[in-house]
Amino acid sequence: MKSSLEEINEYTHFVITYIKIKKGRSITGVQFHIEKKKTSLHCLIRRTIRNIKRIRLNKSKNGKIYLTKQSKASIRPCWEKTS
Repeated sequence: MKSSLEEINEYTHFVITYIKIKKGRSITGVQFHIEKKKTSLHCLIRRTIRNIKRIRLNKSKNGKIYLTKQSKASIRPCWEKTS
């Protein structure tokens, strides 16, 4: 169980801990504590930049400017050349 919880804690957005409930020398139950990981500032900034890159300003025929969201496929990293 310990290795499974370590894997869950490493690859998900949750931190899971547990307490063994004993009656005498026997374990009669297990109590789990599940908390959401705090988002680091670095991850928050990276996610915000990724969302900003998907937004494009468009000008309509009547002169109004509006925002549209690009699909993930149309976003290219800055080092890729556009043809």
